[in-house]
Amino acid sequence: MPHLPILNEMKTLIKFGFSLLMGACFLTESRAHNIIPKPQSIVMGQGSIAVSQLNAAQTNLKGEDFAQLQSYLLQTMGIQLRRGNNSIVRKTHLYPLRLFCTGTPEQARMAADSVRLQGYKLTISRRGVFIKAPTPMGLFYGLQTLQQLKENGRLPHVHINDCPKYPYRGIMIDCSRHFFPIDVLKKQLDAMAYYKLDRFHWHLVDGGGWRIEIKKYPGLTEEAAYRTQEDWTKWWRGGDRTFCRKDDPGAYGGYYTQDEVRDLVAYAAARHITVIPEIEMPGHSNEVLWAYPSLACEGKVHGQADFCVGKDSTYQFLKMCSMRSWTYSLRRISTLVVTKRGAKRGRLAPIVNAKCKPMG
Repeated sequence: MPHLPILNEMKTLIKFGFSLLMGACFLTESRAHNIIPKPQSIVMGQGSIAVSQLNAAQTNLKGEDFAQLQSYLLQTMGIQLRRGNNSIVRKTHLYPLRLFCTGTPEQARMAADSVRLQGYKLTISRRGVFIKAPTPMGLFYGLQTLQQLKENGRLPHVHINDCPKYPYRGIMIDCSRHFFPIDVLKKQLDAMAYYKLDRFHWHLVDGGGWRIEIKKYPGLTEEAAYRTQEDWTKWWRGGDRTFCRKDDPGAYGGYYTQDEVRDLVAYAAARHITVIPEIEMPGHSNEVLWAYPSLACEGKVHGQADFCVGKDSTYQFLKMCSMRSWTYSLRRISTLVVTKRGAKRGRLAPIVNAKCKPMG
């Protein structure tokens, strides 16, 4: 019979182990109930599996949808994705992570505007992880929930049924007033994807600076992409409002080349994020009229904010820049912003300048 001190030590170890086990259970359950945004339904199971078990995945997706998800899984989770037919992916358990799409290509195209088609069902059990959704977008959101469930290298047994409440869930970043490099924007897109946000309103052009390369008008980026002060409030409210070239002392700003824009849009698309570019005109156009003062009625370099509606050159400029910026998606997939809508805003800009020549 063991000595009393040994028995006491064994009891202590058992209690410690039991407390660790119970703590792990409560932690994983707490993790499940802290998913953002909160899922429609969460049913906890008993137990958990190790994240390290998810060393391979299988899906019934095909073509571009498969390639996109394969690249994303490899880059973000280090998991190799393989293809399988419908019955194998749905019914067998050859892979610890299975992603089964139940919908059609037409539904996939409609998913961006349908909360139902963005829904998913996620089940984690001793057999692994199974995510079922009507579209690739839904499968992607199931993966984001899976990422949020991870804690201390484990995933709780759980069944989640979820779909968004609103189809438009987005953020706006004003890169005209405050320039951010592409790498910073990609980090924001990663955070958006993690929290299932699906609209990136990209404010590219305003009085604070021109941020997108238009090869027909190089002066926009050479003369109006950099300003004399970084502090927006001091520069704007202090009355400076002057621009400079990239190499001038104290220059602040920058712009995105067309290749960079294409790259960011592709990065967003892989995360099922729609990019909505905002091109501010015909008002709030200090930067344009700094580079091309002839487009203003008075023709001055400083202090002009509104295009002159009485000049043919104004309409030629608007045609060239608007066709190459806010309607990229509507016209030419080979250009820059691939999206179904563009934000065209002319906030309370005076329609006719007092000194504008009469239109005959």
